[in-house]
Amino acid sequence: MRVLRGMLAVACSAGALSWSGAGWARPQANVGVLPGVCGAFQESAGPVCFHGAVSADVMFGRDSARSWGIGPALQLATAGFDDVRLHVGGSLQVPLADLQLVVSPLPYYRFAPDAEFGAGLRAFIGSRSYNYTADYVAAFGLEAGLDWGFGAARERQVVIAAHLDGMWMAVPIIALVSWLRCCDE
Repeated sequence: MRVLRGMLAVACSAGALSWSGAGWARPQANVGVLPGVCGAFQESAGPVCFHGAVSADVMFGRDSARSWGIGPALQLATAGFDDVRLHVGGSLQVPLADLQLVVSPLPYYRFAPDAEFGAGLRAFIGSRSYNYTADYVAAFGLEAGLDWGFGAARERQVVIAAHLDGMWMAVPIIALVSWLRCCDE
């Protein structure tokens, strides 16, 4: 009976993997710079502060601009330059007509004098294309999020930021380096 169950499980797994064409789609990676604002909301509203982050994710399972995706996500952030936060988790991409919604539950660790673990949630809405010829995809939009600390600080924070595509942020630097190399000779 055990052998029969094992063979049935292998057959079902092989069938599912061979039936799903989108599962073999190329991964779509994105890197973004996120300038924004943040504010604490413990007992009363805290001061508004600068929020800055570099975010990266890879979506698997997409085969067009209108398909769903799922994959790992990473974000390195700061709130008012008082700390460094490392968010590591996953992302789910949901197509909404011409826009994309990416929801990312991101547990984090906050490196600060009152360091703590916490739970974070980010929601991106904006343009996120599908690249049919390469593995990098451009994305521009807005990102909103919540951070909920579990340590002694019990930090609660709201984040609103613009998601600026990393490739487009690098274009002026690449152009300047190219121009300097050209003029050096």
